[in-house]
Amino acid sequence: MTSAPTTDPAALEYRAAPPAAADPTASLPTAPPAQGRSQGPTAGNTCAPVPAPTAAVRPEPVVPVRRVGERAVRGADSSLTPATTEHGVEHEARILQILACTRVATPHQLHAWLTPTATDTSTVRKHLNRLKRAGLVAVTTERRPNVWFLTGTGLGEARRAGLAEPRTTAVTGEHVAASPAYAHALAVTDTAIAFSRRLPTEDNLPTALGEVGDWEVEVAHPLGAAGLLVPDAVLHLRYPELPHAFVEVDRATMSLGRLVTKVATYDRYRTLVPPRARTIGESVPDWWRRYPRAAGQHRFPPLLIVLAGKKADVLANRAADVLSGVATLRGVRSRQLAVGVATLADVQQHGALSAVWQTPWWQEPVRLARIVQHREPHSG
Repeated sequence: MTSAPTTDPAALEYRAAPPAAADPTASLPTAPPAQGRSQGPTAGNTCAPVPAPTAAVRPEPVVPVRRVGERAVRGADSSLTPATTEHGVEHEARILQILACTRVATPHQLHAWLTPTATDTSTVRKHLNRLKRAGLVAVTTERRPNVWFLTGTGLGEARRAGLAEPRTTAVTGEHVAASPAYAHALAVTDTAIAFSRRLPTEDNLPTALGEVGDWEVEVAHPLGAAGLLVPDAVLHLRYPELPHAFVEVDRATMSLGRLVTKVATYDRYRTLVPPRARTIGESVPDWWRRYPRAAGQHRFPPLLIVLAGKKADVLANRAADVLSGVATLRGVRSRQLAVGVATLADVQQHGALSAVWQTPWWQEPVRLARIVQHREPHSG
């Protein structure tokens, strides 16, 4: 096996994108990441390859521009700086965004994301009630805490504002909030917020993995006669070495065997050639079509498993059991399927790019960049 890891532990922040057809072993110059969401084709979207840069420069901070109605909202990145725009329109844009991407959230979750320095949730609740009066959000009061979600009008506004892409699932936030799956969905929201948090560190290395707006939940991946693979989330990222990642949030409510079986399903999907492709003589796997930037590197997106909902000692044992269970999978052994396991508490405390990920490849927890850099190219 051949691999060319970099020694830069912050490589996910500073490396540039090769063209989709580039040699995956070629060196990658340093350049700014592209603005805007970047993802494979979903619901009719297509994504052109990111062109290679012509000069090596250190990137400037990415400051997305989002639009709500006719008003521009600037600075809506993952730094979580409290908004100062008139009438809190930036906060309300972010509320629309997180509910569009994760479908449900509580006031406490929105408070942690939007106003972490505030003493209570009153600011968030004020914005939620304002959006509710406008018919953009709704709440189910049968739950404690209350669970908020977008109305159909709110989802349409979020899409028109560029805060969300058309969904590939028909399951709405209203359906989730009213179903027994709401607790799991809220854990996914907690994970999205934790991934996007920028935390101070002694070594000044980055901690945040993308933004909440990079998340797409419950994306169906057909497996032919074997049914569907439905990740809890797919991340559509701006990092050239990591254009996409799969996320599973495990609250230890399913058996260990079912969880390991789902990981094995990712390994099956990694090599799956759709029947329609075979009929026209193609032999490339389905994920090459769905995620063209990952296909340009010939590297399957990593699978990140986040453990939550139990005490630390229970989750530590769960992590060890999961890693032992997936270590014998063909893709994991060949390093073509990268699997990282971390607790939500560790991600919240240290950040998703920090050394919180346990893998079958090393005994000690490592930074996500190390996992990404040690993946092997796809070979079927």
